[in-house]
Amino acid sequence: SGLRRSRGAAGWPVRPVPTVSVVVSTNRPEMLDRIVANVALQDHPNVELVLALHGDGFDAEPPANPDGIDLTVLRFPADAVFGHVLSEASARAGGEWITKMDDDDWYGAEHVSDLVLAAGYTGADLVGKGSEFVYLEGSDMTKIGRASCRERV
Repeated sequence: SGLRRSRGAAGWPVRPVPTVSVVVSTNRPEMLDRIVANVALQDHPNVELVLALHGDGFDAEPPANPDGIDLTVLRFPADAVFGHVLSEASARAGGEWITKMDDDDWYGAEHVSDLVLAAGYTGADLVGKGSEFVYLEGSDMTKIGRASCRERV
């Protein structure tokens, strides 16, 4: 980023960019391409995707690995408890931070970087992000807000 370059040029310390593991569990094969594309869209430079395929109907071959993203694909039977699936996927995550995404939610390109930024300026161990949708009737457009919330644990 520009700030990182400016700090480096001034001789000020520049923190390394933290790695973030995006954990996704899906039981809907038809949503697989959508969630992989959502993660690939993220502007945070150090992202990995831990994808937990939960149930039947998924191709034997894993989805295509998006450029610049490490991809881990795990498979679980349909009768596996959802919490167990998420726990196992989180245990395989290698990032300094873990975030969970849903296969059917909308995420802006800066979703992960906003979370990392909020964690950095608050010192919080847990950060979250509220969803805010605004319909602009004049332009027939729906905008997604970027309101962040924080919780210290």
